Amino acid sequence: MAPTSSSKKPEQTVPRRRQRKDVDEGGSLRQPQRKRSKLSQAAQQVEVSPVDGESKQMNGSASHAGLDDASSTLALDIPLRARTSTGHDRRNTKSRGKAVLTENPNYRIEQLPGFPDELKSTGADYRSVTATWTTQSLAITRERAYIWDSSAFRKFDLSHSSRIDEGIPFGSLVDGGSSETGLVVIAPSSGKVVFWENVEYADALKLFEKRRNGTEGSLKGMSYNERVADLQDAGQAGFVITMNSGRIAQLLLRDAQGRPSVQVKFLDPGLNSGGGLLSGFRNVFSTGSHLKDVTAVHTQSIQANSKVHLIVANGQAHFHLWHLDWAGQATFNSHISTHDQITESLRRECGSNEVDHQHTFKLLDFAILNTPEHKRHVASQVGGETLNLLSLVLVLGPDTAKYALVELYLHQANASIGRVIPIASYEVSLDARAKPDARVYLSHTQQTAFMVCRDALTTVSIAHPTAVPTNKDKKTLKKGNPYMDTIYLREKNDLGIVGAGSEMTMHNGPQSTLRIYIRHFGLLKAIVNEPEDPQHAVERSPPNARNKVEQAVFNGTSNDNPLDLTRGSKATFALDEVEDAALTISQDIISSRSHFIQTSLPMEQHLEQRAKALNDLALHLQHNYGSLSKSAKWQLLWMAEKVAAGRKVWSLYEARAGTDARDPRLLPELVEYLHNDYKTPADAQTDAGDQLRQWFLRDVGRLELIVPWAYQGVKELAKLDDYADQRRLIPLVSDANDIVIGALETAWAFRTENAWLYNLQVASGGLLPIMEYEGLPEFWTFTDSIPSFTKSLVINGGSIVTALSDGDTETDEPPEHNPLVLKIAEENPKLITLCCKSYEERTRWYASDGSKKRQELAIVSKQELDTERVDMLTKLPALGMAEQGMALAEDYSDMRSLVDIFRDETAFWSKALQEEKHKIQSLEKLEADKRDLEEVEAAKQNVETANQHIQQLDDRLKGYFEKFDYAWADALYSTHASRNMYVQILDASAYPWQAKQVSKYLKATQRRRRLGWINDALANRDFSSACTSLTDIATEEPSLWSKTLELSLAKLALSAATENEEASEGIQDANKMQSDAQVLMKVQHRIADHISPSIYNALDENSELTLLMQDFGRHKTDGRPNLQQLLERGLDSVRAATVMGPEQLIDVLTLMDHHPCDMSSRDVSGLEFFLALQVLKHSGFAPASHRYQTLLKIIWRRCFVEDQWDDINKTSHKSDDAVARTLETTKLFQTIYQGNKASLFEGSNAISILTSEDVRGAGHSGDDYKDRFPTEDLRIPIAQDTAREDEALEVLVEKYRLDHWIALTKGQAAKRLEEEAEEKVKSEETVRMAANRQRAKEKNRSQGDD
Repeated sequence: MAPTSSSKKPEQTVPRRRQRKDVDEGGSLRQPQRKRSKLSQAAQQVEVSPVDGESKQMNGSASHAGLDDASSTLALDIPLRARTSTGHDRRNTKSRGKAVLTENPNYRIEQLPGFPDELKSTGADYRSVTATWTTQSLAITRERAYIWDSSAFRKFDLSHSSRIDEGIPFGSLVDGGSSETGLVVIAPSSGKVVFWENVEYADALKLFEKRRNGTEGSLKGMSYNERVADLQDAGQAGFVITMNSGRIAQLLLRDAQGRPSVQVKFLDPGLNSGGGLLSGFRNVFSTGSHLKDVTAVHTQSIQANSKVHLIVANGQAHFHLWHLDWAGQATFNSHISTHDQITESLRRECGSNEVDHQHTFKLLDFAILNTPEHKRHVASQVGGETLNLLSLVLVLGPDTAKYALVELYLHQANASIGRVIPIASYEVSLDARAKPDARVYLSHTQQTAFMVCRDALTTVSIAHPTAVPTNKDKKTLKKGNPYMDTIYLREKNDLGIVGAGSEMTMHNGPQSTLRIYIRHFGLLKAIVNEPEDPQHAVERSPPNARNKVEQAVFNGTSNDNPLDLTRGSKATFALDEVEDAALTISQDIISSRSHFIQTSLPMEQHLEQRAKALNDLALHLQHNYGSLSKSAKWQLLWMAEKVAAGRKVWSLYEARAGTDARDPRLLPELVEYLHNDYKTPADAQTDAGDQLRQWFLRDVGRLELIVPWAYQGVKELAKLDDYADQRRLIPLVSDANDIVIGALETAWAFRTENAWLYNLQVASGGLLPIMEYEGLPEFWTFTDSIPSFTKSLVINGGSIVTALSDGDTETDEPPEHNPLVLKIAEENPKLITLCCKSYEERTRWYASDGSKKRQELAIVSKQELDTERVDMLTKLPALGMAEQGMALAEDYSDMRSLVDIFRDETAFWSKALQEEKHKIQSLEKLEADKRDLEEVEAAKQNVETANQHIQQLDDRLKGYFEKFDYAWADALYSTHASRNMYVQILDASAYPWQAKQVSKYLKATQRRRRLGWINDALANRDFSSACTSLTDIATEEPSLWSKTLELSLAKLALSAATENEEASEGIQDANKMQSDAQVLMKVQHRIADHISPSIYNALDENSELTLLMQDFGRHKTDGRPNLQQLLERGLDSVRAATVMGPEQLIDVLTLMDHHPCDMSSRDVSGLEFFLALQVLKHSGFAPASHRYQTLLKIIWRRCFVEDQWDDINKTSHKSDDAVARTLETTKLFQTIYQGNKASLFEGSNAISILTSEDVRGAGHSGDDYKDRFPTEDLRIPIAQDTAREDEALEVLVEKYRLDHWIALTKGQAAKRLEEEAEEKVKSEETVRMAANRQRAKEKNRSQGDD
């Protein structure tokens, strides 16, 4: 096709050109000399050294078609540097810097300045162009062209260059020489071509404003519906135009003499001008015509012969190869199909049948590999002159879609496949499957490929590693896969990549750049870091978890960042790696070691910046890694708490910075006091100039050290002479309060409000349920003596205020006029709250651990909390904070503190009331002219105020009974009792709302029941309850005399209850208990009376016991020390009138020696065993119980062995009456006789008379005494001594016929009782008859008188 004609510029606009040689020595035309623009020279000229006769490739050097022409608006701009340039509609771009959007060891993405605001704000569709020979960028809309770089910006009107119905024109920058940049624009539908040789010159002459085009031309021969689809810079061969029909055209912008001229020639494989006639026939029959469905067109310069490789590919992986030159000569070389080879290689790589028939993949783009490293690799694989291409294909499976890079070797008419690299890091969207838009670009060194999609940028390592990776690199690389990483755009505001292109390289280092145009945002630059020596390349490691999280936190959280730095990274890293990364990043933030944290800001802004970074980190982890361990989440939260607390402490410090400079400040002193081990050494280059700011800059993570030292610092400074006057301590105490309150209050509030960010559950107030603390490290809010030192600060700070208020310190002004004094007093309740919370948190943490040691520590901590809380709360009234103290006590349900404060407040107002009344009385006694009426009126007002407070306290008292019920009553009445104010407790029953609580309180313990029965009898008239209480009291009463009195009173109460018909089953039980107890006490009294003569002349208690043992403990227990000890203890209890139990009474009665009393009325000699049986019957033991039966057998056995049976058994020369009279002198006879007389052996609870056989073995086992003695070492010796009684029993049975005498004694006792009964009957009859005779005599006498 003949070149199209071009219109010439007007003569006055044509610049003078120097004469140049267009013909070389051989007569052939030479390529015109090319010039670099001033802009590119000003930046830095970078040329690639020719290798094997070729210059650097032109792959993707001028990309035009937008990836997506959809439009919307995004008002997003980052201020960048710009300068004012002259000319039409130029924009100020001075001082507009680059903003880093993300960065890792492999690449960095920046936002470039200068992007047209109107494109960003209006959302207009445009085509973008990037040329490798200049730093300038080009954007073309339907009406305008924008050209800019970092220092200049130009806008040109193109509305006159194409029809209104045309689409967005295609265009490109044209290298016009060292100082010239040209512009070519092609209308897509009409094919009109306009070329401006020098846009600066055209702009200066206002050609665009005058709607005057440069050199014009057009595409002749366009068919119906044929449109321009792409425009590519072909370097020396001009430009290559791709039509939507698949046809290719070459565009030349200069004629043979180098003058501006528009020439367009369509290329036809069937009309090959460079191969002769036969060659033309061969091409026609082998390829037919141009390719259909062209997807990629790229060129590569060939330095040796001033030609350019043109490579055209379609979606089915068919390639056309051409040679172009600068003069318009085009040679078709070959048609190569790689479809089958790619299909087979994809099938092997995918390992399935995803690629098993035609059109299951589509070739989207390719790039030309031509570095020396690639050439050597190709030569070793294929050999000969070969084109090495890196193609991008979309693989479509039944339900899947993915991209892959396929390395192709094109050699003459043949093709072979190299590597296949699946793009695993990118997720193909549904839109991409229907309308694939991905393109591939290469880095400057061609070690990295860029896959650009509408929504993401993927970097892939395509180097051939020759070095062995390190162990660290091996861990981060998946086996067999090269490094790759994908960065997505955010899914908002219709962001999308509309174009990209390799940028002019500004240096010779191992970096390559790619420009990326984003709709509704602007222009980005991706800078790739690559190995400096490609021959010794090591496969790059992907970004680690720390880098990914760090970038997402510091760069990805900005609303101005179009990149989604969170997508695709969650499944990449192990959970422990993410945890380590998060903790490291957090630690770097709180220590200001992260390079993202600016340390030169004012401290308040600096702390705010760190707080925001930690918040962003928490949000990122929550949204992407919610399953972190509980321990890690708590550590992250604690670090954020400390920064928040540090901000508050600093703000409080700064708030008082403008006050009196003479006041001492505590915070700087505390930092100075800290040991150097707890302070980071300052860096003179970067750190703050003073210790305080240095500490907040680097060590705010050690805030738990400063908080307890707040009190300790005041304490240490108070020792100095400068602070001898307590007024000097007031500012320090105030600062200490600020530190503790600011840190702890802020920490718990932050914890409560932000725990959800860390997927943690925290109750209101910042505390956790006990079991939630299990397995967690120690919380910083209760470490390092924070609870105890906070308590000390409360007490000592309050003491200073109290001392000043009481006048203990000489002052120039009343303390109430000092705002810091009032501040300290008002802050004390808040400090108490924080102190208690710290104690409570520590207690719960201890209690969550099941170990014995931690459980004991939890108990100790709880006890400390209860004690310290009372100590702190009860001191609040002295500071004028009684109301706050009662409120806190109510919150904690601390009834003890509440009672104390309430009583103090009541006493204060009662005293004030009396004082004011007395003052009024004194004033009223004065004469009228001497009376100060205002003072009287003030006193009356004070009386009214005091009455109001007293009434409020009365109302509060009643409310406490309703709110806290018995807990309040117990604390109040216990306080009365501790002060011996028992009358107030009993008087409280007069109030209906207290009567129930008084009764409950007085019945709660045995000690209180000593008053409770009085309340029952007098206040409640409940004699039944009084009887029960007295009986219960007597049951545990240790004093014999007191028990006697209590039982007597209980008997009276029982009588009263019976009269009032209050008797119940419980009363009947009480009545029986009284009866049994009275029997036991009566026996004890009789024993006491019996032994009293023996101790009459004793000097002291010790001598009394000695005398008693001499008289009553020498014979029976001789040789049995354990039983002797039991007897001694029993006699001592009798002597001391201590209430004795049934068993102890039985021990004394059965073990004491027979020693008649001088006073017959007190003598119990001979009755001991009868009394022992009587005690057993009224002991309350169940007759069938082992305890009862053992005691019964022991009593009878000791009774059996008591008498001298050997003498009794001597019956020779004795009558039966004499033998009977002898039996009646035995203790066995007295026991049975008295028992019969007292009916012990009759009735429901009758005592059994046992035989010698029945009593054997009783008390021989230690188990027989387990109810009395807790340990075996006490029981066994007693059992052994008791067992010796059976030995004596056996002798009596075998030698002296004991069983015979037992039977006779039993009969004789019964006979004697019968005889006494008969004598009694006879006596009664004699008395009756005598009485009858007396009455008869009196009757006769009275009749005789008549």
